[in-house]
Formats: sequence, C-alpha cells, structure tokens
Amino acid sequence: MWKFMMGASALALSAACVNTSDIVTDPVVADAPPVVEETVVTEVEAVMEKVAFETYSAEAFFPATSFGLANGGGYGWSSDDRQVLGRIIVSADQGGNELNHINVVELDGTLVDVTPGDEVKAFFGGWRGDNEVFYVWHNGRDSASFDLYSVDPADYSTTMVFENPGFQPGALSDSGRYLALDKPRTSADSDVYVVDLSADSPEPVLVTAHEGNVAHATND
Repeated sequence: MWKFMMGASALALSAACVNTSDIVTDPVVADAPPVVEETVVTEVEAVMEKVAFETYSAEAFFPATSFGLANGGGYGWSSDDRQVLGRIIVSADQGGNELNHINVVELDGTLVDVTPGDEVKAFFGGWRGDNEVFYVWHNGRDSASFDLYSVDPADYSTTMVFENPGFQPGALSDSGRYLALDKPRTSADSDVYVVDLSADSPEPVLVTAHEGNVAHATND
C-alpha cells in the first residue's frame, strides 16, 4: 500500500509538471528607467537661460594693486577724529606699478593727485592738529629718501617741511613743530632723532644716546 501511494504521488507530480507547459500567460512589460542625465541637463539648461552673463577684461579689475583709505585711522577724518570731512584722502598706485600716490577724492568724485610724478612713491603723514594742513612723505627729490611736505587742502599747494638726509620717517607732533625720525644702525640697534621744524635750520638731534644694542623707535 505504501509503495503504491509513493508511485501515485510521483505520477501525479510528473503530470503536473508536464501540464504547466500548456499554461498561457500575458507578458509583463516593465516600465523603462528614468533617464537621469537628460533630466539634469535639461534643468541646467533651463537655469542658464535665466542667467545673463557679462564678461570683463582683466584691465577692469586691476587698475591698481592697492586703492583705499590712506591709513587705518581714516584719512577722511579730522585729526581729533570728531569731524568727518567732505573729501576723502586715498592712496593708490597707477596701473599696478606699486608706486603709491596720495590723492583726494572731491565731492563730485574727481580724483586729485597731490603727489604727482612718474617715479614718485608717497604715503600719508597725518593732519596737523588745527586741520589747516595735512602732510605727505614722498621721494620726488631723491628716490632714496622721503621728504616731508605740508599740503594746503584749499588748493593742494605743497611746501617742503623737511629735506630728509636719510632717516626713516617717524611721527609729527600735533602742533606740527616737532618731527621724530628713526635711524637704524643694525637689526638690534637703532636711534631716535627729533627735529624742531620751527628753527631757521632744522637739524635732527639725537635723543636716545646709549651704549650697546638697544632698539629705539618712534610710535605715532
């Protein structure tokens, strides 16, 4: 009986396997995957159509290597930092030559160079306490030395205040009478000199006589 049942089951299973070949099914059609690249490109193109691009020459971006207020203290302000002047003093070179000049920006935007000269290099020296003049240092007389000039802000006329024989520019007193100058001797030794600009023949006077290596310097 057991053996018969086993045979019958095997026959039934075999018949079942044979009969499945007659089953007809509808083919399954899978959805095509989305084309990611085409979608991305389409979105980028849409964005580009909305953006207007303008091109500029390098000359438009590099008229100077530096252009800004003449120092961190603000050259557009009075010497006591209480009054904002209508005009602004700025420092700028010409076409990237790194020869900075001192300029005044007028109320209408006009730029006036108060230290003209092809080979001149200049920097701001500060305001006198009464705001009647401001000072500039430049090497127009001698490329190796920076002389001190006062500038009348009314007409930008300049007057040499001190002909520098070879000192490093230092600091001016608020009255504009005394000028301090630095004189390095070595990297570890330097002196400070003071000039009375009201004297008939202003001469630097050593005020830091010392022995050994001592580094003295002015501090405005």
